[in-house]
Amino acid sequence: MAKAIKNKAWDSYSLKEKLAYREMMRELCQMRDQLRRPLTEFDDKTFLQAYEENRKADLGYNPDIDESTDFRVTTGLTREKDTTILSTLLNFNLQPNITAFDTDNNIIAELGGEMEDLVKKSRELEVYPEKRQDIYRELVAQGAVYAEEVYKEVRILKRYDTDWTPTMKIADFKGDNTPIYDIEGKCEVTLHLGKYVMYSSMNEPEVQNNATFALYEEVDRDVAEAIYGKWDRWELVPDECTAESPFKVNDDGTTGSDYNWNTYKVGKGKVGITKIYKRFANRHQILLNGVMMLPIEFPMTKVSPSGLYPIAKGLGERIPNFSVGKGIPAKTRVDQKLYDIVLRAMVGKAWQSYRPALGNRSGNVLSRDIVNANTITHGIKPNDIFTLLPQQLLSISQGDISMFEIMKEVINEKSVTDSYAGQTVSGDATATEVVNQQKQTMLKLAALIDGVRALERRLILLRIYNIIANWTTYSEHPLYEDVVEVVEGVETITGRKISATEKERKYKQYSVNTSFRDGKKGTKVTEFIGEDTELPSVREQIDMEEEMKKDYGNEVRLSYINAEWLRALEAIWNVDVIVSPDNDDQMQLLMFIDNITRVANLFGVQVFKQDYVLQRIANKMNEDYDNLFAVDDGAAMNAMLQQLVTQQNQNATQVNNPAQQVNNSRRPTPLSAAKVS
Repeated sequence: MAKAIKNKAWDSYSLKEKLAYREMMRELCQMRDQLRRPLTEFDDKTFLQAYEENRKADLGYNPDIDESTDFRVTTGLTREKDTTILSTLLNFNLQPNITAFDTDNNIIAELGGEMEDLVKKSRELEVYPEKRQDIYRELVAQGAVYAEEVYKEVRILKRYDTDWTPTMKIADFKGDNTPIYDIEGKCEVTLHLGKYVMYSSMNEPEVQNNATFALYEEVDRDVAEAIYGKWDRWELVPDECTAESPFKVNDDGTTGSDYNWNTYKVGKGKVGITKIYKRFANRHQILLNGVMMLPIEFPMTKVSPSGLYPIAKGLGERIPNFSVGKGIPAKTRVDQKLYDIVLRAMVGKAWQSYRPALGNRSGNVLSRDIVNANTITHGIKPNDIFTLLPQQLLSISQGDISMFEIMKEVINEKSVTDSYAGQTVSGDATATEVVNQQKQTMLKLAALIDGVRALERRLILLRIYNIIANWTTYSEHPLYEDVVEVVEGVETITGRKISATEKERKYKQYSVNTSFRDGKKGTKVTEFIGEDTELPSVREQIDMEEEMKKDYGNEVRLSYINAEWLRALEAIWNVDVIVSPDNDDQMQLLMFIDNITRVANLFGVQVFKQDYVLQRIANKMNEDYDNLFAVDDGAAMNAMLQQLVTQQNQNATQVNNPAQQVNNSRRPTPLSAAKVS
């Protein structure tokens, strides 16, 4: 038996590391093979098979077939349904509602609001809305989605100079001996495809209850080097690796790692990254193409201070005591196949009517081209050429069309109807009726929306701990001090110099656009400070805000958070997510005016608190109340409301569809005349 060839990393491991590595590989193989076992929940398919089927349905995959006997067509209806549902989810404005409690369950005043703004800012920096579409698409298509919360620091080359010019010899090129790098660090959410997520039990729906959780991703080697290039064992990471069994018995009877092994096979130029988390043992490990990059006792709390797995999971339609939910493609898979079969049959019939199978009793050998337009064929008598198939197979029947519509309706019942997309609305409907119809349709998506809320809640909670761990740190900078000299007997400041003994601590500062407690909108500037930082007086802070207002062009509020206090604080974070449609202000305004009109017709406009009504209208229009309305007395407000009700009664708000209501809402009204230009 030939002696096995070990990889470089294996020789660098201690005996303790080798034993830990063997146990780790055994567990990884067990979790990976779990995904390859047929299960009833997947119609006796494996998870990986079901995942690929769902993915193909969501893509509108059109498989290659023998087109001499069949037609390569697909409706792609499942993809269109998924896209409609995805658009619905993306239309929601999911805002965090955070409350902080101390260990005695007392509310910590204002801290929750401060953290809400920091979460919003962090998502703005990572451009989360662009990631959100991919995350939600995975949830809709697969019924489960996994997102990892990380703080990623990437070394980016900022400046690299050379004196070489194109007129010089290439052999004379010399690079910069001192290139300058920037370290870019930020809180990020990373989507992980379900087929690359491994965990201890398929029967545990809650991520945090698994003993082990592992995430796998494959990146370009240059990307991996930008993150891990300075780590101790980076030079031992192999160029490629296999996914075979990681252990063999050597000639000397010992068991070693014969392969450059990885969870999945990786080719040249790529690096497979496997992150292993053990919450209850407080252990964390990173494998690059199978090479351990961390000490075997490295604590998980170093990367996740909360002690939670830094992974959030969203489920669609839940299956009790199971880790994966039902996505739309899984629910409509059989119906989609039947729908495509009926479509291919109808296309086949249409083709038969155009190019039917023919018989020839003329005794002459004829070409198929005789059916072409403007073709003259000699020696042919009537009825010499005839169709071989009965007439009912040569044309699309009403029964075919009915079957096609029935299958489509079955898919609609399992997803969303055509009218939900706003394409057709039967009859006239008021704004209130349209909203009610939308609410009824949304009941079908209740489980999916609940899954999105649960996902966002978990992501926000993990982001809070990420912010506390990484945004409350400081960096040291040179401290400048005044140079004082005695000039003509008077102490005079003649310059500044860097202190030889002291350095200045600088904490992070962030600004975010938000709404203040007085109802005004503007920019909130939050600055982390140290224990010994001297805060400005109230008068000084107001003056600073007024000065900054000139630069920002809007209202500015300053806020200070003691970074050391926040890091040491043992807070209990209660996270909720407020769900509201993102682009429904016009519809909500129309609905509000409809309700106002009904009440005014019954009791008159004098029953309203006019200033409150106008404040609500300004809020729905995303306008500032003081700038929008130029009325101060009740009589003028009553007159304005009366004019609004009169016009609303004339219009009757009877339109054919919601889009037309939005268009009507943009026409001049008594409200627009009150706006201050």
